[in-house]
Amino acid sequence: MTNEPAGHRDIVLRLTDNGLRRISELHRAYDSLQYPLLMSFATDGWNLDLKMISRYKITQNQFYCFHFFTRLGNYLLQARKIFQLYLVDACVKIESERSQFLRREQNRLRADNYQNLKDTVVVRDKDPTNVGQQVILPATYCGGPRYMFEKQQDAMAYVRKYGCPDMFITVTTNPNRKEITDHLLEGQHPHDRPDLLVRVFSLKLKQTMHALKNGCLGSVDAWLYKIEFQKRGLPYAHNLLWMSRDSKIPPCMIDAVVSAEISDKNQDPELFTIVTSHMVHGPCGALNPNAPCMKDGKCSKQFPKPFVKDTEVGPDSYPKYQRKDVQSGGNCTVKKLVGHNIP
Repeated sequence: MTNEPAGHRDIVLRLTDNGLRRISELHRAYDSLQYPLLMSFATDGWNLDLKMISRYKITQNQFYCFHFFTRLGNYLLQARKIFQLYLVDACVKIESERSQFLRREQNRLRADNYQNLKDTVVVRDKDPTNVGQQVILPATYCGGPRYMFEKQQDAMAYVRKYGCPDMFITVTTNPNRKEITDHLLEGQHPHDRPDLLVRVFSLKLKQTMHALKNGCLGSVDAWLYKIEFQKRGLPYAHNLLWMSRDSKIPPCMIDAVVSAEISDKNQDPELFTIVTSHMVHGPCGALNPNAPCMKDGKCSKQFPKPFVKDTEVGPDSYPKYQRKDVQSGGNCTVKKLVGHNIP
């Protein structure tokens, strides 16, 4: 974790003569010793002397990306939980080596010249618990404080120039997409292939952003997005769009772009299936007090939402979308929970 103390991993081997020997996690035999079921032939893993045909050194990222790619006969992809453990271990090794490089090369990175951090360092040194060598992470280190600060300043520059964003769009991962299920191996489930889930999500996000930037919802002056991961490991993205003056959506036209209602099953059965399968929250509240969204006996997402005949825009710029009840012409569906039908 960023800003957390970290040291070398203590890896000790017991030799055939009962002796002990410590090795680095970068040792060529580490992977085969740690995962004997995956590498029963003691195949060498990544090491510092590994090179391409062109004599350029191969990075850990390149090495593991090659071995995790989908190809015929790649038995790693069939290991399920062990494969996921191997993925996490490889990611830890890559990030550990990057952090160790930054620790060793502080002089070359000119960490002492970071003027915007000097005040923070001085204040931190007054705390007796912060004793030791300061390691400054550059802005190129993804997830570091300076990296996050620069991204936040870039986003605020958009706000200063274009004002508040006009659209907030969330792109989520559907593990049951045909592109995912068609490429699962025999007996696999979507959660067994996090590499496939992330790859399909990345392609779909690029496709979505290409459509938005090319006028799918109108002319766009600026855009940005942030990718996060849910607790169950599925990626999703938050997108902000600043529309041009001619494409801004007035309150009276919100219903033409956004719908928070269940569609008519007879008029559009495909959209009805998509909405009821992936976009209906809950059930929660008194019907399901153990739902993940429940906090202090209430839904943290403020569901169920009240019925509203017409879309309203509040003083905080957050709209209350049109949600008609059945008596006013709205539609309904049935959600099943532990054998109970909940309308």
